[in-house]
Amino acid sequence: MIAEFITYLQGAGLTPDVRFAFTTEPVEDYSDELPVIMVYPMGEEASPSGFDNVVIQDVAKDVACLLGCAVGDYEALLAELRAAAMGWVFGQYDAMEMSGASIVGIKGGYIWWQEVYTTRIRIRQST
Repeated sequence: MIAEFITYLQGAGLTPDVRFAFTTEPVEDYSDELPVIMVYPMGEEASPSGFDNVVIQDVAKDVACLLGCAVGDYEALLAELRAAAMGWVFGQYDAMEMSGASIVGIKGGYIWWQEVYTTRIRIRQST
């Protein structure tokens, strides 16, 4: 699902370059390749099964988008990312929704901002 989400964002006409993250931390010497959105899996959270004789669980899958850009470009680029990411649907997953956001760092006129998007899927016992 992550690869498909990245491919979707890459084709959405966003100003920043979109790629799979090679780090989850701000990079001080990354300025000549900014703006960038680095995407990576954040984790999964499963709800308990609501049945006694079979396992059926809802699983929330979190995906992080780390936006790195000049501080002056931050609001416009963030609006582009949100417009593209929210509501995206892949296969049997629910639509992406934003579940959190936070500043990761500001240094030398550049900001690193992390958006977390969540989608859900239902998994079942295979037997």
